Amino acid sequence: MKTKFFLREHKAKLTINFEFRNASIRFRGATPFTVNSVNEWDKKAMRFKYPSPRVNAYNDNIKLNEISTKFLEGLSNFKINEITKNQIKDVFENAIKIVAGIKVVNGLNPVVDESDKINPLNIVLNYFDYFINKYQKHPTPSTKKVIKPVSMGSYKSSRKNLELFLNANKLYNFTFDDINEDWYYDFVEFLNEKGFTLNYVGTIIRKLKTIMKSAFSRDVTKCTEFQKPYFIAPSEIVNLPYLTEEEIEKISNLVILDDADRNIRDIFVIQCYAGFRIEDLLKQLKQPNIIEQSGRKFFYTKQGKTGGEIWIPINEKIRKVISNNNGKLPFYVHQNEINERIKSICKKAKIDYDYSIERTYRNITVVETKPKYKFIATHTARRSFCTNAFMANVPVHHIMSISGHKTEKIFLNYVKVEKKLEAVLIAENKFFQ
Repeated sequence: MKTKFFLREHKAKLTINFEFRNASIRFRGATPFTVNSVNEWDKKAMRFKYPSPRVNAYNDNIKLNEISTKFLEGLSNFKINEITKNQIKDVFENAIKIVAGIKVVNGLNPVVDESDKINPLNIVLNYFDYFINKYQKHPTPSTKKVIKPVSMGSYKSSRKNLELFLNANKLYNFTFDDINEDWYYDFVEFLNEKGFTLNYVGTIIRKLKTIMKSAFSRDVTKCTEFQKPYFIAPSEIVNLPYLTEEEIEKISNLVILDDADRNIRDIFVIQCYAGFRIEDLLKQLKQPNIIEQSGRKFFYTKQGKTGGEIWIPINEKIRKVISNNNGKLPFYVHQNEINERIKSICKKAKIDYDYSIERTYRNITVVETKPKYKFIATHTARRSFCTNAFMANVPVHHIMSISGHKTEKIFLNYVKVEKKLEAVLIAENKFFQ
């Protein structure tokens, strides 16, 4: 006795069919599932490919499993050697009706009973797939821009963690209408138990809120739990390091014999003095866009993240790097390689004294102390630019025009200025003289 699902190709559509065989009978019946392309079907597994272009592949596979289970349960009411083909047909049609809310008419041609049908996009994972597939190619209604690959990666990892939670709790076909306060706290606790930082938990919740808001705006669901006070995305300000101007000088003046390390050092130093997001700087390295205006040279670009137009003055420190490189910018290196090798470069520059970072895990503050160079990455350079410019009394709105921060509050959370140093800056104001 064998059962299987298989793809049947018609002229008009591709249908998923079911087959049952025993020693004397072969029965075939059409399921209510069709595919847009043969690429959605895994012939060997006899299920929809997952992941795949199909929006609701995961849940449709669950339904195929349930149809098979209900069919075999129905057969158990008969003596298998005496069962007729019509009885098998009735068992199959009943399994379809139970699992998919389907009424079967004209033998093996199923139609959907609209009164029982659940909108498949109201299933949270399905809508997550829809959102990811659509907005990595088309502008979102809110921002009018395609979601960038880095941000899209956050959506995909958030969806994966949500799926892990739902599977762990056997919450299949989970819809937006199933979300409530108790569920929210259970999900956050699950993420905490995974050992994620508070900020990473907040990122996952923010992505989920975006998905919920999008589904609500498209009338997929009436759920408004994401608007309620309890549904917060937790966050904290982490005291990540910046490099002082003296430390940047030590890195700049370091004698490096290895060409690859020297190139990475030069990229990092330019970022420290220009404040680029790393993806925008790497774009400059591939296609330099330096413009002269009023006797000064500027980097000109449109920021990849915000789309904003920026002009960055090329100062003496950057000119020195370019001059030492035969008048050219450093050559392109992938961000991952920069992050991997800049730590050893900073170690050689003696950026090696202890530095402590405080982060929250599972609602507990954990202090992590390491040599400072181990915390250095490309984002450190951008943070160093903002902090050093602020401490040099460059007006905040001027720094923000380069950094791309949208609000002064966000900017001031970003810069890393100790309170005692900030007090010295304040004391220099004429009001306190």
